Amino acid sequence: MTIIPGGSIVLNCRIKLIHSNFLIVWREKNPEILAMVISIQMLKAMKTIAVFILLALSSSALSDQALSTAVRSLLESGSTDSFVHVGNSTQSEFNKRRSIGSSCTLSILEGDAKQPIGDGSASNHALITCPGFRALGIRIKPEQSGKYHILGYWSQ
Repeated sequence: MTIIPGGSIVLNCRIKLIHSNFLIVWREKNPEILAMVISIQMLKAMKTIAVFILLALSSSALSDQALSTAVRSLLESGSTDSFVHVGNSTQSEFNKRRSIGSSCTLSILEGDAKQPIGDGSASNHALITCPGFRALGIRIKPEQSGKYHILGYWSQ
């Protein structure tokens, strides 16, 4: 398999297999068999591609769920177990919202916040909206330890 920058995938082995079957069938000059061979090989290739897509999506969904759980835990109980370090001012913003943490909405978004808040170094950012408070945003980057690093926060 070859991955081309930009996300295209070329399945070399599938193309060679289709090509060799095409030549065999072409020599027999039977278009019905040729169509059947190509259909079967294309179906196999599509199934393989679908498996890759599903694996990529499931790991992303699991990652988002773990991050959501970590932020929700920080919001509702003050637990910093899932984070490398939570600064005093960030902790203070979460503490202000703790009493109503369960009624707050949490959105985990892919990528860093837009400039001038973000600089592209965060993998995700979260927006927390609580009744009676300004919205709170945090920029997050996963660490190799499995914990998250809060790169900064802002309120709107």
